Amino acid sequence: MTRSTIQLVSPYEKIAGRRWFRGNLHNHSLCDTRRTSPAEVRAIYQKMGYHFTAITDHDRRYPTLPWQPGEWNVDAPGEFVLLRGYEATYPGATHVNCVGCLPSQITARPGHENFLDEVHAAGAIAFLNHPFEWNDKPECVLDSPGLRKLDGLEVYSGARDTDNGLIEGRDSPCLATKLWDACLSAGLKLWGFANPDCHYFNPNLPDNPQNGFNVVLADALTREALLDALRRGRFYASTGIQVENIEIRNALVRIRSASATRIRLIGRHGQLLAASDGPEAHYVAQGHEGYIRIELEGSFSPVSYPSKQCAWLQPIWLG
Repeated sequence: MTRSTIQLVSPYEKIAGRRWFRGNLHNHSLCDTRRTSPAEVRAIYQKMGYHFTAITDHDRRYPTLPWQPGEWNVDAPGEFVLLRGYEATYPGATHVNCVGCLPSQITARPGHENFLDEVHAAGAIAFLNHPFEWNDKPECVLDSPGLRKLDGLEVYSGARDTDNGLIEGRDSPCLATKLWDACLSAGLKLWGFANPDCHYFNPNLPDNPQNGFNVVLADALTREALLDALRRGRFYASTGIQVENIEIRNALVRIRSASATRIRLIGRHGQLLAASDGPEAHYVAQGHEGYIRIELEGSFSPVSYPSKQCAWLQPIWLG
């Protein structure tokens, strides 16, 4: 493959005419004796400037949610969307977030090979929650016919960012980049998500509402448009960094973020392809990369959550 014949396949193509919407996809409205209604969840996130969020309570702990159908309908048309979902418990305590459906719509049990087929047939997406424990055991995904059907995984879990875990080169229970690279290198096209795994809506806890979010490029602020964009990978995951420009043209990749102090481009097996200090970086694909994904770093705070501003773009494939 010569450089002139390289064509990059990116989910960020055709940005014109679409808008960026900020939200997260992993929240719990029921925890211990506390209940946060769908309307209250919407009010919390809308006040913080978010455009959407999802409620994803545990199916094991709360097989029957107290919310009546009408209580879910708290969207503010053109301003805010609340997505329905739940956190499915697989055998072995593996957790998979299903966004866009409720447990009552799925007949297959979590862990059954057809479970994710039913989730997708319901129009929902599914991703692996807080999978740090599998960073060195990618076979847990690769050898599972069911989990190979996932749409993605949480590359960052805010609830586990308790030890300044976003320092470069340091393993932390909030990060699953090693697992992500292993799955991508094996040919699975998984998207990377960042979420707070919010339980208590307390700004002083790691799982606070703002600790991890996704910025989605969608045609409109509707449930259908958001889920379609998420399904196609038209979003990036972040703990605070905002991306101003993503350019993919022929073999060239260019990225800019005013809040970034370092940008890394990473290829197959987690190989560092290039790194740049400052708000902008570019890279010309050579043909050996397999895929290219981009990580951005920003400021570091030892006293607040998240510990560092970061962002993760979705993989760009060599066509």
